[in-house]
Amino acid sequence: MSTLEKAIQYSRNSFANGEFIQRLSSLIEIITDSKGSVSAKVLREYYTKGLFSIFEELRIKSKIIDNPINDKPPFLIGSRIESPEYKTILFYGHGDTVPLQTGDWYEGINPSELKVIGDKIYGRGVADNKGQHFINLMALLSVLKTKKKLGFNLKLIFEMGEEIGSPGLFELCELYKEDLKSDVLIASDGPRVSVEVPTIFLGSRGAVNFELEVKYRSGAHHSGNWGGVLRDPAIRLSHALSLITDKNGEILIDQWKPNSLTSEVKGRLKVLPTTISETLDIDENWGEPGLTPNEKLFGW
Repeated sequence: MSTLEKAIQYSRNSFANGEFIQRLSSLIEIITDSKGSVSAKVLREYYTKGLFSIFEELRIKSKIIDNPINDKPPFLIGSRIESPEYKTILFYGHGDTVPLQTGDWYEGINPSELKVIGDKIYGRGVADNKGQHFINLMALLSVLKTKKKLGFNLKLIFEMGEEIGSPGLFELCELYKEDLKSDVLIASDGPRVSVEVPTIFLGSRGAVNFELEVKYRSGAHHSGNWGGVLRDPAIRLSHALSLITDKNGEILIDQWKPNSLTSEVKGRLKVLPTTISETLDIDENWGEPGLTPNEKLFGW
């Protein structure tokens, strides 16, 4: 049996003997609702009571770092360096969740207690993001237990504020950029193209935020007295926005249009299963004309 086969068998055994479910359950039981009343001190316990035990098995050196922004959730960074000659993977995860929404779950499920129904696992955080990063950590453990080494260097960054906009994450990365320097980032957070299809995204859509402000004069001027002779900032602003996209969402600024949707990418997207939810009717005519839904979602 090859090393790969042994690692896969170790993973299968962890499901068969209940280890996987038991350990994931212990993570789900730690309430980490960053949008609610859970304090930064309680969120810190996800690291100390949840992740530290598996870090010890992986022989990962880690430390909790206070958020650069006061009173915001703490971060954790860690590393396992096997050789300066090896490539380095930076692994991201977040342990916070959205609110529990107790009482709204299928078949009366308690979101703070893991429950298995058929081939699905339920509990707040199973799908975002405790389940994902726990799977990755267990996969690493499977390799280490069978191969006795990973064969690459591993670095970790965890946060507990992703669901509230990741306050302090940018500042932390600036402060610890040398500690986090790596060859590739792997972040298991996001949807699959289909429940049945494991998905690897090689990149994600970015964003550039900016503000548009129109100010012609100080103070308020009643439209009954001044309407028709004073420029209306709201009207001017709406026309400025209309220069960016048309009424159907098509980008009008050529320099803003992506050049990543090559014929090769189109070909790969064509064979993907549909990504459209059965419970949501999409606007077929919204966005760039002539593109399929997959092309709009993943290539544009």
